[in-house]
Amino acid sequence: MLIYRNIRERVQRIAPFFRYDDDPYMVISAAGRIVWLLDGYTVSDRFPYSAPTRGLGNYVRNAVKVTVDAYDGTVHFYVADPADPLIRTTARIFPGLLQPLDAMPAGRTSGACRSARWMGRSGPWNPTTSSCVCPGNRRRSSFS
Repeated sequence: MLIYRNIRERVQRIAPFFRYDDDPYMVISAAGRIVWLLDGYTVSDRFPYSAPTRGLGNYVRNAVKVTVDAYDGTVHFYVADPADPLIRTTARIFPGLLQPLDAMPAGRTSGACRSARWMGRSGPWNPTTSSCVCPGNRRRSSFS
């Protein structure tokens, strides 16, 4: 029995130290399973030598991709940006929580998009350099 059925609430309970996108999206895996994908962000208001962004702090990176199996609720966290110093620190604090993006089953990374909510925010990712657009006018990141 799943107690926390809401995707965002379920993921937030497991790892409350990340910020999450408001709209998880579904992907069908190569095995035919329905999986929810959710973007997770490392955010700080104390990162040195960074300019502040209203409402977010002075550091934002789309460093985590989260999958939630729609059938059994299994949750996996994948590191989308291994160069992010905050995600590297989090991985050391919580060993076993984060897996490399290469460990994500085939078929799921091709559907991983970057949310329109976070586009144009400060950070190392420049939205004008992405070449693909996801359904719903969301740009696809180039990490797949």
